Amino acid sequence: MFALKDLVDTLREQSLQNNKNHEIEWEFAEETVPFDEAAFDKMQSDLLSFLVTENFPATMEKEDLVIELVATQVEKLNGGKFQDFLKILDANLGEEYLRIEGKKWKSHKLKEMKEEGLVYIELINQHSSETIGFLSMKLVFDNEVLCVYLYEIQLLKEYTGLKIGSELMRHFHKLPGLINIGLEANEDRPLDDEDDDMDDADKSEITDLRNEKEKERIDFLKNYGKVEGCSLTVFTKNERALKFYQGLGYIKADHSPRDKKLRNVRVVKPDYYIMFNYL
Repeated sequence: MFALKDLVDTLREQSLQNNKNHEIEWEFAEETVPFDEAAFDKMQSDLLSFLVTENFPATMEKEDLVIELVATQVEKLNGGKFQDFLKILDANLGEEYLRIEGKKWKSHKLKEMKEEGLVYIELINQHSSETIGFLSMKLVFDNEVLCVYLYEIQLLKEYTGLKIGSELMRHFHKLPGLINIGLEANEDRPLDDEDDDMDDADKSEITDLRNEKEKERIDFLKNYGKVEGCSLTVFTKNERALKFYQGLGYIKADHSPRDKKLRNVRVVKPDYYIMFNYL
């Protein structure tokens, strides 16, 4: 019988001969394959944007207000939208960003807002056509744990107090289950009932798209594993937001910055916490 060690040595010699200009790592007779971040970003963005469209409502009604929700992948957003989003972020958290990151915080934030793989939901006042808020999210490995990471959820201050954020987060928290289980996990929108008003051609097109995305979902799970939950970052001085997320079940992640107790018993808080909501 051909010894495993001899086989490994033979394969290693053949590989080195055929790849003189490439560095190859060997470990237990297996070739180390580098993580393809671009492929991951593309796969997760395509899947996540579809599930966002399927999961989040097209409109939300709050008193006399009708809000339109528009989901878009980052590469399809024009530059003007980023400026609209940045203005909202500045109005809400600009002072805190300035304190932590300095005068160049806006340029740093714009770069982050254009990060590959992000999926956005724009909130539009249907009456005035004004952008009143937005969400941005992405599937990431946060401390080696696969999760749906909420980069931003921002709303103009005059629209707070209407439970808009609570409803958005309720839909956001369904995304891990939709990725792990499929569209059947969405109890709010039964697939058998929602397409009754469509003609046969439209129904067929929707069915084909869902079947295609279901294959993509299964491939994603095979390649990267199940999603463990949702994650986000919150400024420690934003006590209202911190209390809101804790009420939704978020806890400090193991790798989150922690409070430090000094010798004089004074507690020094970090600039932010990393919060996680496990499934």
